[in-house]
Amino acid sequence: MWCVESGDLFKLENDQFVKIYNFEFDTSDAIRKLVIIDDRLFACSSKGLAYYEDGVEKLVQGPDPAAMNLYNVFKRSNGQILCGTLGGLYYLSGDSLVKFDELFHIDSPVYFILEDKDERLWFGTDRGVSRWNGSTLKHFSHLHGLAGHETNRSAGYLDSKNTVWIGTDHGISNYQPKYDSKPPVAPRLELTRVHVDSLDILETHQLNLEAGQNNIHIHVRCIAFTDEKNIKISYKLDGAGENWQVESPLLKPEIQYTNIAPGKYRFQIRAENVDGIQSEIVYSPYFRINLPLYKQAWFYALVAILFTSFVFLIYLQNSRRKQAELLKLLVDERTAELASTEQKLQEMFNQSRDIIFICSAKWDFLDINPAGLDIFGFEVKEKIFKKNFLLHLVENESERDKLRANIVQNGYIQNADVIVNSNSGSKVYLILSAYAVKDDNGEMTEIRCILKDVTERQQLTEQLGRAKRMESIGVLAGGIAHDFNNILSVIIGYADISLAEVAKESMLYKNIKAINDAAFRAKDLVRQILSFSRKKADEIKPVKVDSIVKEALKFLRSSIPSSIELISNIDKNIPHVLANPSQIHQVIMNLGTNAYQAIGEHVGKIHIELSCVEPSWDQNFNLKDGQYVMLKIKDSGNGMDPITLDKIFDPFFTTKPVGKGTGLGLSAVHGIIHSIGGTIQVTSEINVGSTFHVYLPVAKAEDIEEIAITNNIPGGNERILLVDDEVSVAKVVKQILSRLGYTVSVEHNSREALEHFKNDPFQYDLIITDQIMPEMTGLQLTKDILTIRPDMPIILTSGYSEKIDPDELRTLGIKGYIIKPATAREIAELIRQVMIKEIT
Repeated sequence: MWCVESGDLFKLENDQFVKIYNFEFDTSDAIRKLVIIDDRLFACSSKGLAYYEDGVEKLVQGPDPAAMNLYNVFKRSNGQILCGTLGGLYYLSGDSLVKFDELFHIDSPVYFILEDKDERLWFGTDRGVSRWNGSTLKHFSHLHGLAGHETNRSAGYLDSKNTVWIGTDHGISNYQPKYDSKPPVAPRLELTRVHVDSLDILETHQLNLEAGQNNIHIHVRCIAFTDEKNIKISYKLDGAGENWQVESPLLKPEIQYTNIAPGKYRFQIRAENVDGIQSEIVYSPYFRINLPLYKQAWFYALVAILFTSFVFLIYLQNSRRKQAELLKLLVDERTAELASTEQKLQEMFNQSRDIIFICSAKWDFLDINPAGLDIFGFEVKEKIFKKNFLLHLVENESERDKLRANIVQNGYIQNADVIVNSNSGSKVYLILSAYAVKDDNGEMTEIRCILKDVTERQQLTEQLGRAKRMESIGVLAGGIAHDFNNILSVIIGYADISLAEVAKESMLYKNIKAINDAAFRAKDLVRQILSFSRKKADEIKPVKVDSIVKEALKFLRSSIPSSIELISNIDKNIPHVLANPSQIHQVIMNLGTNAYQAIGEHVGKIHIELSCVEPSWDQNFNLKDGQYVMLKIKDSGNGMDPITLDKIFDPFFTTKPVGKGTGLGLSAVHGIIHSIGGTIQVTSEINVGSTFHVYLPVAKAEDIEEIAITNNIPGGNERILLVDDEVSVAKVVKQILSRLGYTVSVEHNSREALEHFKNDPFQYDLIITDQIMPEMTGLQLTKDILTIRPDMPIILTSGYSEKIDPDELRTLGIKGYIIKPATAREIAELIRQVMIKEIT
């Protein structure tokens, strides 16, 4: 063991540190690390790299001060000695440090260097971690899962399992394969200043410029998140050309345009990082450079008037009549121009889709355009003239106080968000801009306002938020599906075993059968949740709706108050329909729960009827001729008004308070029924109740297949290796297979299973392996086994995995695939299918 203190080098001998040498090169006591390479002791410091050999000190320094500042020294497997410095990555060549620039280079400070068992090099820097795999330099940052932005000095460690541990400024991380797939992050770009001479139009909002103000300096700021030095910038000035100018990399954050001709312009800019991800286009406000005074129309008019007046004075005595007529003509023309201008302004006022209105200093309405009347819900101006904008229309009191304060203190309001209650009772989301008109004494006399209706945008924003919540539910469902299906596998497995040992006439058999049925209902429910969250189609098959209705009625009866009477009328001989059983169950439960919630805690009745009908074609409901199974659910609740009735199937629409309902129940019912070719009708009357009619098309005879079920489950005498990390699942599957005659060996660790198989590859006839296991997945285990014995039959099982595509498993050599939970019959039949194929 070696250590250094104040330049003195010590070695541990006989439990004591003995001074061996004093380094002369580093007088600032800044030695950071000691490393022994090839019997030479290397010392890294801010003065350079020194090594001590046979009592002699040698100093190696880089070509510049940054390269002399060393943090680490490391010997590669190929014998090359690498040095991490403040100026980047260097290597030792003789007695010199040379910049490492063979296939890649690193210019950031390198705090540590490692080489894993796969001969990949790892470098800790002030921007994260970089990895060289022999062909590609990959960078990892906090966006890839690192605990911090910067690694600590000498804070890299490679353990015996080839795991790289990294110490950062916010904790410790280790490398995982998920770091290779960073989320695409677009650069963040913004305009910081737009200078016209010394004027920043972003701050002053002065967008009308004089002719001499034609030199534009635009300052931008861009954060790329990856490889800041290789950002590519594209920009153009609308009005000056259509082509984008590209600058890569961006050497300085300033873009200039000089001697711009008069006209209307807008600057556009976007950024692209090294991954090809582009930012959104950032726009400056439109600005206008006016013509010089001597080129403006009013100047020409003034010259013309002066010239005309001069001619008029010369010929005044001889042409009074002509000059009078000319004067009259000029007055008529000017009057016509003013009238035309006034007409255009009035048309703009009347035709604008934005609200334009004028009010008094106290916000009483004085004038308003037709768009304002329509949005505010008034038929004529006289009615709104009796209203005060702030007191009668603005909903929030704090918004009123803020608007009053802004107009009084600043004299204007710009892009203020306002929520207004219209005369019809609906909420309208608006953006308000206004300015105050003052008299000669500075007193405010009028307020002139423009309001833009952004209600639709607000609704879309709220819907986006709800959609994100639904996406989170989908992620949560996928996360628990695997563990939940493993639990169901144990329940169903032991239930199957118990059913085979109990007499069918006994009460115990019925109880176990009920447990088994409930487990399968849970299995279908998990599949349905996953299908909904992943937008995948559910399995459609012929089902008996009457059985599902009877089962659902049991659930409803136990979940609604006893004050509500549940009345059912189910016809006999109800035909099959093509549907998903769990979805039909969901439809009945949602409609039944909706009926119960409509009645509430009052005394009431819910009628549920099921029958087979042949309705005539109805254009409104698009019912084709033929037989339908009709489900009718009628309640004695409060009923719905026509406005609510029109919206009940809209996603996220609910009449319940916030937090009491999602607005998805009836929307899901509507989607399920229409997905299987059915339709739903609803009628309602206030204080009487609502009635839902669901029509499901009867399945055709050729779609209904009778499945013969035998009591005997096929067995065999083959030797099977079962690999599953869930002990309870493996235990029940082993018991099922052992009862069927198979010889079963169980491994709970996939790596141990592989080693066991390597010892005697021909001791088993079949391998059944779970997919999701720690250390090594089922697919990885399959690849290694088939490498050893290519003809080995393998069946893959999984509770849930998005990465598994059953159609692609055959190409990987897997003979069968089964989704947990599975019955004993499903497992047994799949084994026989696989083994029969192997024999033939």
